[in-house]
Amino acid sequence: MMISGLKRQEIANVYLAGASITQVAQITGISRGAVQRALKALGIPRRKGCGRPRKHPLSRIAELHATGATQAEIGEQLGIHHTTVGYALGKLGVPSNKRGRRQNRGNWTNYASYREEWRAKNGLKPLCPVERMVQVAFQERISA
Repeated sequence: MMISGLKRQEIANVYLAGASITQVAQITGISRGAVQRALKALGIPRRKGCGRPRKHPLSRIAELHATGATQAEIGEQLGIHHTTVGYALGKLGVPSNKRGRRQNRGNWTNYASYREEWRAKNGLKPLCPVERMVQVAFQERISA
């Protein structure tokens, strides 16, 4: 649908008067996308800070992170999910304080002995010859 110059001017006037894009769409009877395209065509920049307000201040997350707290610990203190903390740290460009499971990923040198001990402790039979061959080949590959 092509929007006339008069309609575009009406969109611009309503938006510049302080209405949100959704409100402009409701007032003028056109879609939000059409409102956004019309504003872009007129060279009117979108306002910043639109959308849902944050439940957590980024500065507080950065402050807790600087003390060495993990994402899970920060999330628990602020009452938000640890992945939300991760997204916030990403926005701030801050590397995470890695502790826990992911810290030792890639260190498979002791995995075979750990697995054998676990199997014996839990009353399971030892590895079959094929599994043992795969395990040995894998360890040779990572140690090379």
